[in-house]
Amino acid sequence: MYPHNYLKTLLLPIIFTLTACGESVTFSPEIGDEKRYWAYAHTTRDVATNPETVMLSESLLHYKVEQTGDALSLHVTPEHLQFSTGHSGFSSVDSSKRNPQIQKIFSAGFDVSLNSESGELTDFTARNKDQWESFVKRGGQILMNSLQSTINAPGFIQSIPVKAGSEVQLTDFKGVPVTLTVQSVSEKTVFATMSSKGTEASSVENSVLGKQLFGQIEINRSTGWLEKMLLVMNIPVEVYGKAKMTQFAFAMHPEDESVGTFAEIFYNTYYDEEQHWFDIVPLPDGQPSNEMLTAEDVLPYPRGMLLEEEAGFRLAYPTDVAKQQQIGRIAFRDVRGYIDGQPTDVKFAAPLDQQFIDEGMNVSAHIQPLGWQIERELNDLETVAAFVDYYNVSETRYNVPWTGGKTQTFQLGEITLTATLVAGTQNEYRLEYTNTVNSRLALTVGGLQGQISFPSDPNLPSWLAPSSKQMLSFLGNSVLQQNVIAVKLFSAPTEVTFIVHSQSDVPSFTREVVFWDQAWFLSSAEMPPMGIVPSDSYLFDAEDLATSSEQESTFDFNNDLHIDTESPHNAVVALPYVWENVCQFSIDNTPHVSGHPLVWKPQPKTSDDVAGGPTKIEDNTTAYQFTTPDGIRRYFYDMEVTTRLSCEGTPSWEEMALAPSPFPWLIDVSKVVDFDPQQSVKQFISGYRIYNKHGEPLSPIDRYGKALTAGDSPLSEALFDGTYIKMSGKISRIEHFSVEGEPLERVFVTMFPPLAKG
Repeated sequence: MYPHNYLKTLLLPIIFTLTACGESVTFSPEIGDEKRYWAYAHTTRDVATNPETVMLSESLLHYKVEQTGDALSLHVTPEHLQFSTGHSGFSSVDSSKRNPQIQKIFSAGFDVSLNSESGELTDFTARNKDQWESFVKRGGQILMNSLQSTINAPGFIQSIPVKAGSEVQLTDFKGVPVTLTVQSVSEKTVFATMSSKGTEASSVENSVLGKQLFGQIEINRSTGWLEKMLLVMNIPVEVYGKAKMTQFAFAMHPEDESVGTFAEIFYNTYYDEEQHWFDIVPLPDGQPSNEMLTAEDVLPYPRGMLLEEEAGFRLAYPTDVAKQQQIGRIAFRDVRGYIDGQPTDVKFAAPLDQQFIDEGMNVSAHIQPLGWQIERELNDLETVAAFVDYYNVSETRYNVPWTGGKTQTFQLGEITLTATLVAGTQNEYRLEYTNTVNSRLALTVGGLQGQISFPSDPNLPSWLAPSSKQMLSFLGNSVLQQNVIAVKLFSAPTEVTFIVHSQSDVPSFTREVVFWDQAWFLSSAEMPPMGIVPSDSYLFDAEDLATSSEQESTFDFNNDLHIDTESPHNAVVALPYVWENVCQFSIDNTPHVSGHPLVWKPQPKTSDDVAGGPTKIEDNTTAYQFTTPDGIRRYFYDMEVTTRLSCEGTPSWEEMALAPSPFPWLIDVSKVVDFDPQQSVKQFISGYRIYNKHGEPLSPIDRYGKALTAGDSPLSEALFDGTYIKMSGKISRIEHFSVEGEPLERVFVTMFPPLAKG
């Protein structure tokens, strides 16, 4: 029976068409009303004993009211559809996951008729009647019952009071008696929760399998349409003659608030209900500067990078924000594709607040193509354009007096927080609060000594599967969700500091960005750098290569040169790159092995192939191994070696003047005085220190966005257009290596004892 159960949820979210009327909201649709919703669904079979995901679906549903009066007729068309059932699936975009019959049925849409008084489903048919009849015949009455049991609710027939705390009894909502409770009312929306009676009554052990329901809804007061809905239902389903509890989880969002692919919501089903305790970390001293980021910080470039992915594309954009700096909300919208400079008809959905910021402070977001039979357009896609909005965020610290042993209430801007002593304890408190649309409490609290924990939402029913709890946690409205912080205090504080982050409700600034193909973007000198693109095969640590050379300038010629060994019979010395440029080793009493003089030979920068060396060669240094010229023999006995280290002088750094450039991440080597393009990459890295405006060091990168390895290959091979060195960020300061002072010389003796007898 289960092969057809996925169809139960594809068309669940029938609109709850409501209009504001005085102090209540009442169901009242009009002919021609239409709206599009993103609908996400997840079905879990045998949820009580052995939960198993049997269906995931995502669709963009277009609803249009065709008739009102005694009967409400709706035309419902899935304009985009994906679903997965175990090892099989369907995608309206991906031809490899397409069933021609399903395509013909769903792309044509469905006609749905409902009784306007009772909400009972009276008719449900596909507009492609020929394909539908064949499809229904194969599924039989079981398929029809599955579809009807899901969509037979017309919405809220009863009027809903526009007053927080009001309750409405829905006697038969999806076949379950439900209590709707108005939790909050704003100027634009009504927020409410829905819960079935006796939601904890089901018991597998006692063979009591009853229907259960829990949900959150948001209704637009001015238009009367449902804004958002999260709904979870437990329904006993007969599987091969035995009743199994099946859980359906649904999410609905308006067309302009896509939440990404269904996999992003439900595949991440990890929901840890165990309470973990952590030591409270003190807040850093000082108040936040609240220096607002500017458009030049967040959106400095007109170009970004387009990466192709399995479920669509990813837009990546390089900011000019310092690492670890607090950044506000970034949103991508109005995404358009172009072929040969002309816009395509393909529509794209951008995710809702799902920007990702990597270590290089690059921002990226997934976009999803929509429609039926659009593979050709996607294959020919050249660029994508989008508007990028930035919403500033500020931080406010509230220092409040703490009185232990009783309930305390604090007003933290828009947020009200209550601290309550846990019964039976003297030092454990629960801090309960609800975030607002634009304000969020930080999960760090100052002035407390002890431990902190973040319990799971106590208002979620225990019968919810982990995937359903994850959905509510991931998508739940901040107005409806109560948050809890638990603390165990080692001592009683007198003052506590809470931090609230407030976000602007309108964009602080906006930029239109064009995103180019990844390979072309990375290989182009004119495209801004994306920092350093990591690579599994890359032997060098990007952080190592990007590390500032400040430590090199503090190298003490007389005291810092030392020998590292793993035994008395081998030796390694390390020399900073910059000193390596002006120094050379020579051996006064040159010993010979097999007729060849021994040498101090520079070694590759790895952590495990320098015999006798330290476990990790320091950043920006070269390890010199005492060895035979071929590098094979590295252990010696009964030998005394006198080495002379001679240097031209002391390395120093001189700041170079920067010429204005429309591409400030490039170094034009033709305009650098005395620049040697035939020098090695290693010589360049040791001869120049290059920083961005935040004082962070930059590295030269290749045409694949990877940092150049500090090897002996000519730098000319890595030049862009034969002229430019491309750096991993926007250049603000360049320092060039030079030599000053008198020549230096140092002699040291290395003793290799004889091989022990025995």
